[in-house]
Amino acid sequence: MEHHRNEDVLTVRLHRDFNLLTARHLQRIADDAREVRIDCRDARLIDSEGVMAMYDLQRSGTTVTLIDPPDIFREVLSILDLKEVFGVEVHPG
Repeated sequence: MEHHRNEDVLTVRLHRDFNLLTARHLQRIADDAREVRIDCRDARLIDSEGVMAMYDLQRSGTTVTLIDPPDIFREVLSILDLKEVFGVEVHPG
């Protein structure tokens, strides 16, 4: 995972799946961010620990935006009625 901060906006690029280890790392580095942008283009899946980490951030007042999440994850968000909770950006290509 690589990350950079621009004032209170944290942008993270995942290099593997969004799982427990990734979620724990994200929680450590995002504690004071107003917005967290997560680039998921290299992730094949986002498991329940990833969902909980994003939900906890959102619940604490941090805006969470997913960039290019896996197609299956967008379906899961829809099924769980969380589609409107997280921002999702999909880039063509």
